[in-house]
Parts: sequence; C-alpha cells; structure tokens
Amino acid sequence: MKHIAILLAFLMTLSSPVVATDKEWVSYQEGDFTSSSQQNTLIYHNASDSVQGRSLFDRDDVSSDYQIHAIYLLASDSKDKRMDINGKIESIITKGNKHLKRIINKEFKYDLTIERKIDVSFLRVNKTIEEIQSLENYALNYFGNQLIKNGFYHPKKIYTIFYQENYFSKELNRNLEGVQGLIKFETPKGSLEIPFITNYLSAAPSDLWFVNFHEIIHGLGFIQECSPNHKEHHVNLIDAMSGYDSGQKLIDINSQDYYGHSNADCPLDLKKSVFLYPTEKSPQLIPYDNDCNFDRNVRNYDGSVALNCLKKLNFVSSASAFKNGVLEAQMLLTLLGYEPGPMDGVLGSKTKSAFKSFVSKNEVKWDGQFNNTALNYLRDASRD
Repeated sequence: MKHIAILLAFLMTLSSPVVATDKEWVSYQEGDFTSSSQQNTLIYHNASDSVQGRSLFDRDDVSSDYQIHAIYLLASDSKDKRMDINGKIESIITKGNKHLKRIINKEFKYDLTIERKIDVSFLRVNKTIEEIQSLENYALNYFGNQLIKNGFYHPKKIYTIFYQENYFSKELNRNLEGVQGLIKFETPKGSLEIPFITNYLSAAPSDLWFVNFHEIIHGLGFIQECSPNHKEHHVNLIDAMSGYDSGQKLIDINSQDYYGHSNADCPLDLKKSVFLYPTEKSPQLIPYDNDCNFDRNVRNYDGSVALNCLKKLNFVSSASAFKNGVLEAQMLLTLLGYEPGPMDGVLGSKTKSAFKSFVSKNEVKWDGQFNNTALNYLRDASRD
C-alpha cells in the first residue's frame, strides 16, 4: 500500500494539459511546456475524462511515414461526448478519405493505432467555451499554443483539431466550420511556423468530412498565390477549394492550379504531397521559405529547405528531461526508505541530502553531479 501511495503522489506531480495566453508564438523555454518525448507524463485535467480507449498523447506509430494526427479538443466546461472513442471523429475522417479515393484515387495518410484505427488524442484545455469564444483570430493562437505545449509537434506530422463546440465569427457573422492556422514555435534550434487545422464540430454536422479535408489541403500549402486562378488562398472556379463549390467537391478537375498541373513557375502540387497515398516518386513536403515561414507562394520548390526547417523539431527539452529525472529520483529514494522531501521535480536540499545518504550507505562512486549515472544507481538499488 505504501508503494501505491507513493506512486499516486508521484503521478500527481506530472504535467496536466496546459493553458497559454492568446499569442501568436510559443517557446520551448516556457515553464508549462511538455516536450514530445515527455508526452506520457501528461495527466487528465478532469478525472472523469479518464476512460478506457482514450489517450492524452500520440500513441506509438505503426509507420514512420508522414501522416496526419487527429486531436479531440474540449473546453474546460465542455460536456464530454467522447467523439474520440465512439467512432465519430474516425467516421468524419473516413468519409473524407473515401471521397478522395473516388475522385483522385488517393487518400490522406492518417496516424493509426496498432489496431489500424485512427489514432485520436484527447486534449481538454482550461479555458471555458465562453472564454474561447472571446478570443480573436478564431481562437487559433490559443489552440496552436495548446497543441505545441502539450507535445504535438512531430516533424513528420500535421495536426487536425476537432473542437467540439461552435465558434461564432463576428467578421463573417456566422459559425465557422473550419480554418487552417499557423503558430510560430521557438525551439533550441531556431523557430519555424507550424500549420495546423481546426474543425468546429457543432457548426455543420453533415459536412464535417468535407470541412476537414478542405482545411487539410490548405494546411499542406494550397492554394498557392502563384496559381493561375488563385483568390484569397482558394481558386476562383467551381471546385472543392473554392468558396462556391458545385456540390460534387471536385479536385482541380482541369489540372490548372494545384493538382496534377504543369505550372513550372508554381511547382507545388498536391498530387505530389508526402501526406497522400499512394505517394509519387518525387514527393513534396509542406512548403517553407528560407526563414522557415510557411510559404504560400513557392516559385522554385526545394525540398531541402523544408527538411532543414523540420529538423528544428528534433530536440529534447533539457529542462523537462532534468525535471522528470529528479521526479524519478525522488520517487526511488522514497521507495528505498529515504526522505527527499516533496516530489516536485526540484533538486532541493532535502533531495540532495537524501541522495548523499544513499551514496554513503551503498558505497557507490559519485562525482557529485546529478545525472543519468546517479539515477541509474537508484534504479539498480530499487531492483534488488
């Protein structure tokens, strides 16, 4: 029983889904940042959200390929309709992919579980529905902050959020169905813009499948400003990517603008996207310029530019890793009968004193630094 109580106390110190201010950027140095490698330390904000089949983090991948990851997002006071585990979000995604398969014989590559189901992560934020509604820019800055701060920034993934509620746009005088956003992310290796999708699930229930795949196409870089029929990131034609679709939701039927086209001075082509299957022999990544800003006007595609930008996402937050190492040490010291003080991830005087007592009693060689070597001493002792 003592071990169970200690473990529960340890778990209570782990990260909860976080709230950020409504700003256009996020930094790995912020105190409430959880790195992608530490996502499994997240805990549920509401105990009632912890239900079988649900995950706060991106589950282990069954493929190392580029893929789209879905997130079910609730406000702090949203009723949990369990759309991530009851098949609702999966049905939206599946219907969109079936449509793509029918009209272009390709599908979006979605992140799957080992059971070959759509991997949908769960995220409840700490702002209420009313507070989110009061945010400008369709709450995109806020959602983007939540995305990154909870560890969703894999270099081979683009994220599509399914927000359960409405968002009324005063500018458009209607409820939004979906929108593509950008969030600037400062990493130890430099900053870059991260595209993501937000679907507002209460806006247009019958068309959610279309809203999601339409916005994903935006998130992949379309419609490019250099496209012949470009108009405000859409095409000025009857098309799935226009503002007045015919109802058939066709994809660049004449291959003029963004799919299977031959515009040499506007080379980004959805047909070649790494996020579509089957993938073409010369696939294209999300477009970035040399400053790692999302590029809406690519005149000369160079995949190495995007690769160099995405490499900035391959990092381990040293502060996060160190805190979790201290937390583990505090738990192990307690299990071994020492008194390291509160399990808070802080290497304070009580934790140092407890570890020195452990070193003295076990006669281990210690250089005075708290590092992996010191932690391994505790791990080995706990197994004896």
